[in-house]
Amino acid sequence: MEESAFKAAILTSPDGGSELVYLIEDHGNGLATVMIPSAPNPMGGAIKIVPRERIQILNVKMSAVARVPESVGSRGASLVAKKKSA
Repeated sequence: MEESAFKAAILTSPDGGSELVYLIEDHGNGLATVMIPSAPNPMGGAIKIVPRERIQILNVKMSAVARVPESVGSRGASLVAKKKSA
């Protein structure tokens, strides 16, 4: 996977929870495709189409997000603090 192909992001659920995701594609119509990585393999997981407004891009490399599932969840808190503004 190329570093520039996907973007590291946070997906906020309607109940207020957050998940680390890979933004795969912004559809341009208010929707986007994301992959929610699974632990411990960060290249496997669920693919979802979600409202784009629920996604916040992180100011980190994809490799930083990939390390979170590999470590079964640790290191996630430091990534959440690196959200890009709009």
